[in-house]
Amino acid sequence: MAEFTLRLVNIVFYKLWQILPIDIASGIGSFLIRFISRKYYRTTAATKTTLLRINPDLSAEELDRLLFNMWQNIGRVWAESLITQRLARQRLKITGIEHITSAMDPGKPVIVPFLHIGNWEIIIHVLDARGAVMNSIGEVQKGTIFDNILNRTRASNKLKVINPDFEGKRKIYQSLRRGEMLGIALDEYKNGKVWGPRFGRKFSESTNMDYLLRLAIKFNAVLLPIYLTRLEGVNFQMHVSPPVSPDSLQDNAGIAHVRQGLENWSESTIRAHIDQWYMLHHLRF
Repeated sequence: MAEFTLRLVNIVFYKLWQILPIDIASGIGSFLIRFISRKYYRTTAATKTTLLRINPDLSAEELDRLLFNMWQNIGRVWAESLITQRLARQRLKITGIEHITSAMDPGKPVIVPFLHIGNWEIIIHVLDARGAVMNSIGEVQKGTIFDNILNRTRASNKLKVINPDFEGKRKIYQSLRRGEMLGIALDEYKNGKVWGPRFGRKFSESTNMDYLLRLAIKFNAVLLPIYLTRLEGVNFQMHVSPPVSPDSLQDNAGIAHVRQGLENWSESTIRAHIDQWYMLHHLRF
């Protein structure tokens, strides 16, 4: 009975969100987060310290603005995650769309390094519309009604989320052998820690950056960095960088060059849109 009730709630909530006007659906998240964030005052205080480590020159007014915008983006992302297909159709501008076509060489896999900025869930629809079969490495959400709805939404959006475990490794290899796309977040959150970008930190464990490069070398994959920013209101812009050919990874010097390029890209992009970065409230030094 409990499982049936949960499924019913999932269906009703999902269907309701599909008929709500976009601005109202996103606005509900914006409204609710104003109250929810008050319970996380310790997180807000710790994030203020993090922001000052990243940029010591921030004024008190700038800190308050960045923190307010951060929580607003988090609330809107939660609400918008159920309507990303509509956002992609109606509220999205794309810069560098030609790079997607040039990266999609038939039979050759493409790895998409991305960042949790703006509302990254929108990216899948652009790639799917151009014939890509999209997979992404990440833990399947579980535990709450919202998690179940989000999993349902991702499945309906044709996104296959692959858990980073032993079985997941086999699925990743299979997808790349089939010439599919694989999304890998360079700002992964694992074991209570944000593992990228470095912001001057040193890591003793392997990160998604390391795994991405190993996969690209092993499967001769093209790299296609993408991020998406929030514009005014409920509008977005997707930024597609020129693809990185697997020929650039033929020797240690080439690998080091590509690694540094991706490190620079991820850190500079996040610094420029720090209040839209979903991982900001998790980052600690």
